[in-house]
Amino acid sequence: VFRMTENINMKHAGSGKRATIHLRCDSDIEVFREIFLLEEYLSDADGEVKTIFDIGSNIGLSVVYFYLNYSNARIYGFEPDPRAFRWLEETVNGLEDIKIFNVAISDKDGEEKFYAHPKYTASSSLKQRSSNQEPISVESKTLDTAMRDIGIGEIDLMKFDVEGAEEKIFNNFTNLPKVKKLIGEAHLDLMNLTKEEFLKKFDGFDVGVKDINDKRFLIRSEERRVGKECRSRWSPYH
Repeated sequence: VFRMTENINMKHAGSGKRATIHLRCDSDIEVFREIFLLEEYLSDADGEVKTIFDIGSNIGLSVVYFYLNYSNARIYGFEPDPRAFRWLEETVNGLEDIKIFNVAISDKDGEEKFYAHPKYTASSSLKQRSSNQEPISVESKTLDTAMRDIGIGEIDLMKFDVEGAEEKIFNNFTNLPKVKKLIGEAHLDLMNLTKEEFLKKFDGFDVGVKDINDKRFLIRSEERRVGKECRSRWSPYH
């Protein structure tokens, strides 16, 4: 049982890497459960992972998960919410091979309207979710621009949890074939797409899905290789 405002010190049994996380609200506790107990971002890539893009890093729980589990990886985290980003900075302070950006990944370079949730940063979004939300302006980049600016030619593992912005991200991402594995959450209730239309964007990948409810699902995909069996533990999507 974890209490809010409690620091949790973590150590990976294999690598010996250590990190400390801070849970500030019940939403953080639920995200912790999903990431560290249910291991929703577990990948079988292991030592193959050298470069990780974490899109929608929030307060950094997913970044810490990747940091502890992929000892040879360099992690790039993207989080547009100013409040969440301050906590993200605290979370990764002192951890090596992590670089974070206060940027929204979208379908354009420039600025985007962003709707910060008043209580739960994990529910902040580029989508307006209630009529009383006032937008703020945040910097935005496409994934192609982010890769170019950082100097990355390939991404071994990409995680996304962006509360409906996934439609914008993948509409305008020409370097998708240079991503080896993707893990993320799709929010059909916040997109103008059906499940079939969204998954069509990942032609060329072996895709597994895990339904959360009738409007949201987790997706895990890896590049399709001739003669290679898909190793996803989730239900294959055809």
